[in-house]
Amino acid sequence: QLAVQGKLVPQDPNDEPADGAIESIRKQRNAFPTRKRQSTPAEAVGPDELLFTPPEHWRWLRMEDIAFDAMTGLDRGRTFQSPDNQFAYFKMNNISNDGECNFDNLTRIDVDEAEVAKFKLDDGDFLFNTRNSSDLVGKTCIYRGAKESPVLFNNNILRIRLPDQFTPDFLHIWFWSPVGREYLAERKSSTTNVAAIYQGKLMTMPVPVAPLSEQKRIVSKVTHLLSQVTRLESTL
Repeated sequence: QLAVQGKLVPQDPNDEPADGAIESIRKQRNAFPTRKRQSTPAEAVGPDELLFTPPEHWRWLRMEDIAFDAMTGLDRGRTFQSPDNQFAYFKMNNISNDGECNFDNLTRIDVDEAEVAKFKLDDGDFLFNTRNSSDLVGKTCIYRGAKESPVLFNNNILRIRLPDQFTPDFLHIWFWSPVGREYLAERKSSTTNVAAIYQGKLMTMPVPVAPLSEQKRIVSKVTHLLSQVTRLESTL
């Protein structure tokens, strides 16, 4: 919580303000081919929507304004999945409950070249679980560490690619923070067995934008603290 509020690491007056990062984000996002059809930017985050008061040099954007590519994956039912098929298939159970990629139980599918190009995962992709049980929907991870390539992703996962001025690790921390989890929980659509957070609702989510240098310092500090927690848990 402290990390996403700008209270975990000190601010550096020499950092480029978030306004400069936002301008770079918009230029890169608008240059992406799938964005050219969108003529209007996302609605600005209003004062009544701010989830907390950030540091003076931070800003708020919506997910729609940050993500330059967002799409759900390939739908292949169980009858089309087999250990003997050609391509690894990343599903919602491959996002662990603590926000890591789990490659131990990948199933496999067969697809054509066009589907490989469209649905393969790249290092650094931000993955969001759109449909699951009520307590597990909304899991996220950063796609890294696969032992093979290409790996394709399932239709219950939203793949989000971010501009250079916004690190996926900082977004991951935001989604797993208490205030981020609470926001997502309030926007779940649930039936008896399944809950969903659909792309349309997710893209309106406010996201705090810190200068890129500060994002990296925050990620480094959180990573260090979590490694300490892991060692303490192991010791206990």
